[in-house]
Amino acid sequence: MAPAVALPLTRTADYLQLCRPRMAVMILLTVAIGGLLAAVGPAPVALLHAVLGTALVTAAASMLNQYLERDTDALMPRTANRPLPAGRLAPGEVLFAGIVAAAVGLGYLALTAPEAALSAP
Repeated sequence: MAPAVALPLTRTADYLQLCRPRMAVMILLTVAIGGLLAAVGPAPVALLHAVLGTALVTAAASMLNQYLERDTDALMPRTANRPLPAGRLAPGEVLFAGIVAAAVGLGYLALTAPEAALSAP
């Protein structure tokens, strides 16, 4: 029998997998480098806000995408072990987390970096 702490660690790993961190890092690097290379570059604090807000919106997009594609993912060997098709997370909780992350991310961007909110993924 697994120790009691295994479940929270597994759920945390599953939610992290839903956020697709490798893809998110590429998107966030693009935002950061684009901000640094802009002809009239933003202040460092504004760029940090843009990156943080984009991280939330990117995570939301990944969660909602996997929510929508859970049935198709269950049919393919490459994606069948993802948290939703494997049944490790319930579709409703992933939908809720995705909507909350999207709302928080867009709200954060609107308050701290309005120009970035208009181009959020």
